[in-house]
Amino acid sequence: MATIKAQVEDPRLADIRNSVAQHNDAIPFLLLPVRTETRFMQVSKQSLQVTATIESVLEGMAYVQIEAINTQSNITGPAIRSLITDTTGLLTPRQS
Repeated sequence: MATIKAQVEDPRLADIRNSVAQHNDAIPFLLLPVRTETRFMQVSKQSLQVTATIESVLEGMAYVQIEAINTQSNITGPAIRSLITDTTGLLTPRQS
């Protein structure tokens, strides 16, 4: 009888096979197929109008760099949270 050999085999399959081989044959178990259903739908997307200029982005990056340097000497939870909040505010596109 000819056997079919896969060209590429996922290494996780060997772990599954070893795990199954360790079980007692006296206890049956059942593997059921899983069905995945995908539905596509139309979604209207609002476009963002970004008003940031190169100068404002560079200013924001300089601010973040200075704050990061200041935070290095004072590493505390509130200081890091404040830096993350400030950075997120600078990176979020501004809507007009």
